[in-house]
Amino acid sequence: MEHIANIINNLIKWGALAYIATKGFDALVLMRGTSTKIDLDLDFVISLLERDLTVRIVCVVAVVLMALSVRRERRLREQAVRKSERIREREHELDPNRSSSNLTPEGKTNPEDV
Repeated sequence: MEHIANIINNLIKWGALAYIATKGFDALVLMRGTSTKIDLDLDFVISLLERDLTVRIVCVVAVVLMALSVRRERRLREQAVRKSERIREREHELDPNRSSSNLTPEGKTNPEDV
């Protein structure tokens, strides 16, 4: 049953992403030829996307991969923070006089040391 729930969850998630990508493309088409705060030559991008389905697919895949990469990085950072807090507590339990390396919870060098 959990497997079916995961499939439905993924279908909803990726379906929503595909819908957002399609609406983003539609927004680019609507903006073509209009003056915006950022002057971009959208005609080239839109004509390229309108001409070739392969380019559309590559763009969507690239966006999805980038989103997955950002998501993975965020999860790893959150795990590092959680683990560092637990490790700090455990080290203090074992040896209250232990000196700290003064790393940030993310494992980065203390900004004062740089």
